Amino acid sequence: MVRRVALVLSGGRGQRFQVLNDPLWRDKALALLDDTPLLVHVVRNVVDVVDEVIVCVDSEERGGGYLEVLERYHLEARIVVDDKKLKAAVGGGPNVALLSGLRAVRADFCMVVPCDMPFVKSKVWDYFFGLSETGKFDVVMPMWPNGALESLIMVFKCSTVLEVLEALCQFGCSRPGDIPRAVSRALLISPLNVIETFDPMFKSFININTQEDLKKLGSQSFLGAIQNDVALVREGFMFSYLRLLRVASKLGLEGDFEGARAKFDLCKDHFERCNSFFWAAQTYQSESVTLLERAQLLSRKENSAVNRTSLEFYVKCKESLSNAVDIYSFESKVYQREGCMRLLERALADKQRVLTILSSL
Repeated sequence: MVRRVALVLSGGRGQRFQVLNDPLWRDKALALLDDTPLLVHVVRNVVDVVDEVIVCVDSEERGGGYLEVLERYHLEARIVVDDKKLKAAVGGGPNVALLSGLRAVRADFCMVVPCDMPFVKSKVWDYFFGLSETGKFDVVMPMWPNGALESLIMVFKCSTVLEVLEALCQFGCSRPGDIPRAVSRALLISPLNVIETFDPMFKSFININTQEDLKKLGSQSFLGAIQNDVALVREGFMFSYLRLLRVASKLGLEGDFEGARAKFDLCKDHFERCNSFFWAAQTYQSESVTLLERAQLLSRKENSAVNRTSLEFYVKCKESLSNAVDIYSFESKVYQREGCMRLLERALADKQRVLTILSSL
């Protein structure tokens, strides 16, 4: 088992990197910057900080091509292809790549970097690893003064985030920006403090999104009120209840409504008590799915008394969704207070999604 591992995300389609009206697809990871592929730049920048480099891809063919390129530059890495069953269930997204990569490694701590950030300095990663290795935080992720997250750059404890990602993917959450919402202790780092001392131009955070970016490198906005690190802590959060929620959801989908309901009640009590609003809302949403399934099952029966019972389950389903809406409101207020604008947007988007479901019932 290694101490540190790097996951280099190289499985995206790079839509913004393509040339308008040109049918030829261009692999951004192999685009040349200073006559060197972006992927090579990234692996070179991380290889001295970790014990193993994993390149996460969406196909065996793509991974094989990357290995050939890295070998030409005398760099070692292992290829991990997105799990097909997981991808089909979730619908793709970075969390599928992260979970596929974590399932394939045995390490204490992990760093994540996309293949289009060729200037990340090793001292940045050392700093992130140092914060994570104190054991005080599950994940460390940069956040700019305007509350925007660098959600594809992070360092975390493998065992903890593996469990979180298993749950996120089970519930269809494909974006890594949900990880700070889902862990018990997240540290959102302001690059304007310590990082500025060893990367004063903040080149570590330059990413290549378009063809033009290869010619003229962009920069991050420093506008905003958040100058210091932000710690999001859910005191008393226990991962055993996250496992219990996953079991409850499966029981509900399998038709064991009573068994699921008892476990949902335990999860709701725990998550609300420790202010884990994200998982509390997920619990209510999952419970609503079970209640709706129960109502629909009963409504297919002809007995009028049973139909009245079916109506009661519909009402309970709506109550669960209403509770989820309220909890997302609580979560959004926390992020608004702390200036975490990207997380605020995610919480409000989830709230609106649940409201849309509720209005359709």
